[in-house]
Amino acid sequence: MADGYIDEHGTLDYLKIILRGLYLRPDTHVTMFFPSENERRFRHYPPFFRSLYGLISPYQRNNAIEDFSEFKELSIIEYRRSNLKALIQKNGINVIFPCMMDLGKGMPVKWAVEFFDFQHKYYPQYFSLRTRIGRSIYFNSAAKHADMIFVNSQDAKKDVCKFCHIDDSKVEVLPFCASLGYDKIGDDLTGIPEKYGITKPYFLISNQFYSHKRHDVAFRALKEVREKGNDVCIVCTGSMVNVPKLIASLKQLCQELNIENEVIFLGVIPKKEQIELMKNAISVIQPSEFEGDCSGQIIDAITIGQRVIASDIDVIKEVSFYDHISFFKLNNVNELAEIMMEYVKTPHNRPSYDELIKKEQAYSKAFSDALYGLISKLV
Repeated sequence: MADGYIDEHGTLDYLKIILRGLYLRPDTHVTMFFPSENERRFRHYPPFFRSLYGLISPYQRNNAIEDFSEFKELSIIEYRRSNLKALIQKNGINVIFPCMMDLGKGMPVKWAVEFFDFQHKYYPQYFSLRTRIGRSIYFNSAAKHADMIFVNSQDAKKDVCKFCHIDDSKVEVLPFCASLGYDKIGDDLTGIPEKYGITKPYFLISNQFYSHKRHDVAFRALKEVREKGNDVCIVCTGSMVNVPKLIASLKQLCQELNIENEVIFLGVIPKKEQIELMKNAISVIQPSEFEGDCSGQIIDAITIGQRVIASDIDVIKEVSFYDHISFFKLNNVNELAEIMMEYVKTPHNRPSYDELIKKEQAYSKAFSDALYGLISKLV
């Protein structure tokens, strides 16, 4: 079920990782149920009105289908909620995995739902009352209806059991996988920093712009780093749509810190170019105060052998096995600045292409085995 995964770049990338894991086994047939544009547009309406609008509105193809062109064997079926059960039966589907929506009662096959995080419980100030209520209703309803719940970290599993009041036997952990696809590891592009006007050494933050991502902590640390004589900057990628107040406040902070010319906001850029910027950075910075997993940019950094500086929250510390990650105390500007300055002084040589390929193959094989292990529990 593509719905829920195709709305943000991070979840879209993760769905592709799952597909790569599935296709590591020969003779695998995967059918992706893709919401029509009508289904996406009206999905937040009450059921009756959603069905009514879906019936009377003209059909529109979902252009996000093009994002899956690398999967030549993938069968894609566009659906509306009203005909989903019939399509499942007609196409001989054995199990639904993954899914990020509540399919409700009476599905003809077993299904697993993925839960992202319970941030609204820990940081309610970042969410409207309506959103907090909506998320709680969704999680509890999906937990009741699904045959399996899966998450990407042990930390998230604890939260599912705690907030949905269910036995941990129904909750599985699908560990992260460092897999970008071999083309993004070996296909070195040239001139990408110059294309975006980056003329000095830089740190990279590839996060969505949400308050809990704490870009402000990194910007304050940059101020300290520059005051110590280090002529470096921070480059930020990630969608800036729908968050004008946050973007404005971050830019205002940069002006107050006198680093407005040393923080570069790029918005969304092509994935290959983002990875190329990551390869050429001093390191990646992940200052977030909450994540449901170790975060997409850290997974990307591990895949290409780049260094990471991250906040010491429990979920990110689950990747402490990685040799090139350093942790700073959450929201501690001074600690972050010290690590940044140490990284400036000590250039990093990323592993060779052959080494990266070997490691990614190992990561992908382990992920694929774990993936099929979960599916076998549903079939």
